[in-house]
Amino acid sequence: MKYIRNKMAFLINNIKLKNKILLIMITCISLMTVFSLISIYHIISTYNYTLFQSVTNVLTYTNYDITKQLNGYERLSGLILKDTRIQEILSNVKDSDTLYTEEYNELYYELSTYLKEYTYINCISLYSDKAEIIVQNKAASPLNDELKEDIEKSWQVVREGKSGLLNTVRSVD
Repeated sequence: MKYIRNKMAFLINNIKLKNKILLIMITCISLMTVFSLISIYHIISTYNYTLFQSVTNVLTYTNYDITKQLNGYERLSGLILKDTRIQEILSNVKDSDTLYTEEYNELYYELSTYLKEYTYINCISLYSDKAEIIVQNKAASPLNDELKEDIEKSWQVVREGKSGLLNTVRSVD
C-alpha cells in the first residue's frame, strides 16, 4: 500500500503544471456532471411520484363518485321493481287492451316522485308492448340527441317483440 502511495506521489510530482490543472478541471467537471445527473434523476422521480399520487387521488374520487351513482341507479331500479303501486299499474296496463290515460298519468306521477330524489338521473323510460313512458327530470340537464336515439332503439326492440321485459334507459353525466 505504501508502495502505491509513493508511486502515485511520484507521478503527480513529476507531471507538468499544465497537466495538473487540466486533471483538476476534468475531475471537477466530472463530479459536477455526476451530481447534475443525480439531481435531475431525483427531480424527475419526485415529479413522477407526485404525478402518480395526484392521478391516483383523482381516480379514487372518480371511482367513488361513479360507484355512488351506480349504487343509486341500482337502488332506484330495485325501488321501482318493488313499488307495489307501479307494479299494480303495470299489471292493469298489461291486462287491458289499451293504455288508459289515467293509468298513464298515475305511472308518470309515480315515476316522477323517484326523480325528485335522484336529481342526477336525466330520465326514466319504461316500455311495454302497448306504450312508452318517459319521465324526464327537469332538475337534470335536458336529453341530448344521442340519449333520445338510445331510447328510440330500446323502444324499437320492445315493439318488434324481441323483449318482453321493461327497459330502463339511464344517462350518466
